Amino acid sequence: MSGSLLSDGPVSDSPSTLLGPFRFEIGFDGFKQMFHAENDRYMRKLGAGGVLCTGWIIPGEIYYIVKDLYQGTFVFSWTDLWGFLCGVAISLGFLWLLIRPPFSFLFRLDEVARFFAARGADFPGEDVDPRGVVVSVSTSLCELGGEEVTADGTVIRTPFMVMRKRPVWTRDFLFLAVRDRGRDSVLWNVVAEGGGLFRRAWNGDGVALPRTCVQSRCAVSREVRARVREASRRYKRAVRLAKHAGHNEARRDKALALVAPELAWLEEADRLNEENRRLRKTGAAPPVAQRLVPIEGPGRAVRTLRMLWRCVKVVVGWLRVLAAKYDNHFLISCVISRRLGRRSASR
Repeated sequence: MSGSLLSDGPVSDSPSTLLGPFRFEIGFDGFKQMFHAENDRYMRKLGAGGVLCTGWIIPGEIYYIVKDLYQGTFVFSWTDLWGFLCGVAISLGFLWLLIRPPFSFLFRLDEVARFFAARGADFPGEDVDPRGVVVSVSTSLCELGGEEVTADGTVIRTPFMVMRKRPVWTRDFLFLAVRDRGRDSVLWNVVAEGGGLFRRAWNGDGVALPRTCVQSRCAVSREVRARVREASRRYKRAVRLAKHAGHNEARRDKALALVAPELAWLEEADRLNEENRRLRKTGAAPPVAQRLVPIEGPGRAVRTLRMLWRCVKVVVGWLRVLAAKYDNHFLISCVISRRLGRRSASR
């Protein structure tokens, strides 16, 4: 398989192919690489913030111990020792998030199943372990964005205007992630979602190209960044015009004209998918391009931990529902009013 990177040019009605199409298989190892490519940046944000907040613990404690030893006032205390060890563990944990974010995929089988189902996998039974599913897909890169043809023939197109600025290079793939400010913002997930670790799950969006087929890594990265930057500017301008258009038809038409190539490209994908669904209903479509690999089942301890983890997620979901039901601003105003009342009473 080989591909060519074309120079930047005007967008035509039928966008030219920049890279691909490439036909390859994605298994559980490929999913893990894409999952890390999509989530590592966020976890490193948490790690960097934690290191900045807790990085003073180790040198501070060492400084005070050396100072007490030098002055002869050092007294051993188990409480101080356990506090120091807990501080070191927390600092090292945040440092681990910053350097190499850890993920336990034994508790993410639901996300694994959704990932392969979105790529056309047909699970023959409920007992099929999604880690053993391998699907064959075809991906390419054109002037408007990335395209993926899944195992069942569904066409998924991702425009440059919704991609992140920088592509991610994994061991086997060039991965182009989708930009989601609400999900990628640590502040938003901590304040609005109730916790940085319980943000919305990844739905599998993104375009993956096999790394072995990309000849020049620097040229491709530079080209992708330039196209994402240009498309994002047009999209943001179109959103601003549409937001302030009101009943002005001229402004609406101008906003639609800015993203007309992408809209036509996506509408064409919808027509192709509708035709694919019609063929599948009649039985004329080719079979799903997938295969199953035998996977050793989890032990009793792992099954128990999975059940407990699902209970934790259910409880967190209930808390989110309660947070949405009872307005946070109302609760905050009640707390503030009570504090002011207590202050005035104490005076």
